[in-house]
Amino acid sequence: MVSFEALAACPAGRPEVAVALVGPGRVGRALLKRFRPGTGAPRLVAIANSSRMLLGADLDEDAWLTADDEHEHSADLSQLVAWLERSARGQAVLVDATASVEVAERHADWLKRGLTVVTANKWALAAPSLRWQALERERLRDPTRYQAAATVGAGLPVLSTLDRLRQSGETVHGVGGALSGTMSFLCGRISAGLGPSDAVVEAMNAGLTEPDPRNDLDGLDVARKLVILARAAGYPLVLEDVEVDSLVPPELREGTVEQFLQQPDVLDKHWQHCVNQAGGTGELIAHVGRFDSSGKARVGLERIEPGHLLAGLQGAGNLVEIRTGCYGEQPLVIAGPGAGIEVTALALWSGMQQSAPFSQAILA
Repeated sequence: MVSFEALAACPAGRPEVAVALVGPGRVGRALLKRFRPGTGAPRLVAIANSSRMLLGADLDEDAWLTADDEHEHSADLSQLVAWLERSARGQAVLVDATASVEVAERHADWLKRGLTVVTANKWALAAPSLRWQALERERLRDPTRYQAAATVGAGLPVLSTLDRLRQSGETVHGVGGALSGTMSFLCGRISAGLGPSDAVVEAMNAGLTEPDPRNDLDGLDVARKLVILARAAGYPLVLEDVEVDSLVPPELREGTVEQFLQQPDVLDKHWQHCVNQAGGTGELIAHVGRFDSSGKARVGLERIEPGHLLAGLQGAGNLVEIRTGCYGEQPLVIAGPGAGIEVTALALWSGMQQSAPFSQAILA
């Protein structure tokens, strides 16, 4: 078992950034590959999933994969944070690569303790109003200590753009677009003639969906992103106010993933029903989330013309339109890759580099 005292052997002198990773799943594993032990900063000192954790002085992916019972512990986030603080000598970063509500609920407390939080977990910024407001109070003390670009657009500069617009005095009148790279991929393949159920399997095999693709098809992930964007734009939207058209057939919402995939005809029929109910008159389809200054917010399919901006999305792309006083008739558009394990891991890595501890370490 690793003890706190073992850290006395860590190099002294120039400040080093100590990092703990919670959530070594697909994205977390891709992030782990970026750590290089012995290079000084950042040092990965803790890794944890929902059942076990590994504490050390300079970890990497191999350490996590090969850890034995002697060095592993039962998952305990309080112990992990204590270890991180002791390891960091004031330069501590906690990376949340989970989709856990319970982990997200700790973000405000971690900020209050002086940690930096880098997250792809949408639950914190899309939390019920009181919990979100508590997080905002802590985040606004030093915004560099809360890096959340990976929550929307897999690191595309959407949240930072909204922040700069508001700081410059612009009023955001509405935001909308393709907010799920997974759904962009599906809509593109289906518009090209592939059946919905076949497109889902193709997206799963490409690593573009959640382990359960119903978590993409039900629209709630996009709804959470819409809440995050609305709040960043200055509107106190809550998840319950978002109208969501689920693409999961009611009869397939329960059961295992295998059972869901074994009934492709049901999914194909329901998808066509949703297309028939979609707004617009174009021959192509897009999965869109939108909100406006009136408080109206919706997630679902839309029919689009071939010349529409959304029709030009490639693969698992995101495209976000921001309308303000200056960007009215012609909105500000941000587009790029919006899904995938590697781009999300890169967004987390970039968030670490942009955080306050890295800046302090560089300047020291």
